[in-house]
Amino acid sequence: MLQFKGKGVYPASLFKRQQVQVCRRQVKDTQAEIERVKAAKQKAMQQLCGLYEKALKEAGEESAQIFEIHKMMLEDEDYSGSIQNIINTQAVNGEYAVAVTADNFSDMFGAMDDEYMQSRAADVRDISNRLIACMTDTGCTNSSFTEKAVIIADDLAPSETALLDKDKVLAFVTASGSSNSHTAILAASMNIPAVVGVGKDILQNVRDGQTVIVNGITGQITLEPEDYPSEEEQFKAYKSVLENMAGKRVIIRTLDIGADKQIDYFKLEKEDNPALGLRAIRLCLTRPQIFETQLRALYRASVYGKLGIMFPMITSVKELERIDRLCSKVKKELADEGIPFAQTVETGIMIETPAAAMISDRLAAMVDFFSVGTNDLTQYTLACDRQNAAVEQFVDTHHEAVLRLIELSAKNAHAGGSWIGICGELAADLSLTEYFLRIGIDELSVSPPFILPLRDKIRSIDLSK
Repeated sequence: MLQFKGKGVYPASLFKRQQVQVCRRQVKDTQAEIERVKAAKQKAMQQLCGLYEKALKEAGEESAQIFEIHKMMLEDEDYSGSIQNIINTQAVNGEYAVAVTADNFSDMFGAMDDEYMQSRAADVRDISNRLIACMTDTGCTNSSFTEKAVIIADDLAPSETALLDKDKVLAFVTASGSSNSHTAILAASMNIPAVVGVGKDILQNVRDGQTVIVNGITGQITLEPEDYPSEEEQFKAYKSVLENMAGKRVIIRTLDIGADKQIDYFKLEKEDNPALGLRAIRLCLTRPQIFETQLRALYRASVYGKLGIMFPMITSVKELERIDRLCSKVKKELADEGIPFAQTVETGIMIETPAAAMISDRLAAMVDFFSVGTNDLTQYTLACDRQNAAVEQFVDTHHEAVLRLIELSAKNAHAGGSWIGICGELAADLSLTEYFLRIGIDELSVSPPFILPLRDKIRSIDLSK
């Protein structure tokens, strides 16, 4: 069983694959069938080019190369030769020849001793299914989901994984699969929590809409979970992360649900405008017992590494004052109980609202760092719901107002003795890298596929000019 870091808590959605029934038919014109296969191959090549571009954008160059490999496999002489030979010698239709070739090549790879080569069987099936779909004018899969969900599948082909909507698919679980599969590589690069190869029972035990927790760190899958995670559960998770980071700074954001991030067991009321509703720190401050449980777990874990605690969706000094009182209360309780905790734990806030940016001079004096969440900051500054595709054309991530708020926050952070980072999508926007460096941004937080391009860009910039 393979796990990827991350955790998803959402309703389950069983992955429905469109099946194409391949029948054996005798044909008189074998050359015409060969030409049909060639035409389908060209169509498949165009689709793979599209998948390459999507994977490049969402998962980086290394993962995108998977679809270059698929293109090469489609053009492989042995693979193409087998299809043509079956058509010519048996006088059968192209779909049947592709299906037989797929079975033969998959069996060949599966019988190899090398685990990496065994995993290539999935790639052969993937390109063959694509080729058959192109010949029959049917879609390869039905991978569109209207709501956020944990996807449950027998297995996912690399192309099916690449087509998943990252905004909707919060995690996935597959009955089969291996650590060397291209699906596994894609999932890791796309930062989708996943557990692969759990066995066929999962398909019988899960139903659509059932709440599922997928813990990619432990590989644990929980159906219909109970109430909130306990202090002890949270403590163990935070402790594990801090120990594994071996003294490097670990920043943990406190509970940040609401709006587009929902957890069923919180039983939040439906809101007409959830982006402006009870979310993140507002939820924590209205349910202090839940918040204090998390704070206790965090401070207990702080002795195992270098911890920073970050509070999301701050809009006022009063909120920070309430947070500070709760932190002081928790630390006093731990001290009275003789439970150790680090005396120096950095605290910081997310700059996600224009309000926070505008009073960042006052907020900077109360915390150790800022982290600019550019996705929400853009949403609230431009009054464009980031979940509403209809207003996407009006979202200008380079809008002067957004950039001015970031610059103001950077200026005030440094004046107040705090450091400042950016953790939204703009952090990976290379066209803004020099601007961010010049206004004093100290840290750019990006997903793994964007680290090397960003490093290269930073090294190419001469700030003395």
